[in-house]
Amino acid sequence: MLWVFEMDKGPAINIIDYERCTGCFACQNACPKEAVEIVENDEGFFYPRVKEECDSCGVCQKYCPVLNPKTGEGEPKFYAAWSTNESTRIKASSGGVFPELARYILERGGIVFGVGWDEGLNARHFNVERVKDIGKLMGSKYVQSYVGLAYIEALKEAKNRPVLFSGTPCQTAAMRCFEDSENIITVDVVCHGVPSNLLFRKYLESLSSLC
Repeated sequence: MLWVFEMDKGPAINIIDYERCTGCFACQNACPKEAVEIVENDEGFFYPRVKEECDSCGVCQKYCPVLNPKTGEGEPKFYAAWSTNESTRIKASSGGVFPELARYILERGGIVFGVGWDEGLNARHFNVERVKDIGKLMGSKYVQSYVGLAYIEALKEAKNRPVLFSGTPCQTAAMRCFEDSENIITVDVVCHGVPSNLLFRKYLESLSSLC
């Protein structure tokens, strides 16, 4: 089922209109009342829906990366890198840097959050704790991913071990809005905007019709 929203001004996250919202799930993770759910709008993009349980506390706005953008200090440093393992470069995207970072974290007892496909071919954030499972998160997914409560889960894990969190720039920005933990390393991809899940489903349907 798809929803279309009429936006109202107020202390809840619905002050963010459709044109500005990135569908990052930060508001859902932040809400202490579990009063924000993420649904699809009429174009198939994720969007927050405020439920009756909302008490207008404004916490969701505090953790929104659109309302509270963080900027770095000083001049940024840039590095070029790729995996020296040819097999990794072939299986991965963009030179295989992500699986090498993931391996580094996992070999030190950490945990890695990234995007993989579920059984229904939906792109979702989940975590892996074994080097042999890195492949589940490798490769580009050209569709908006379902983050769920991955930010909260990453914060809990970061209390005891290193965490690698991978996603689009808006998703890693949301992760950084929660806490600048030295135990969390964020890795984002160069992104010009993600296709919607509705478009992706229509694409899959078109392929099915050819079979």
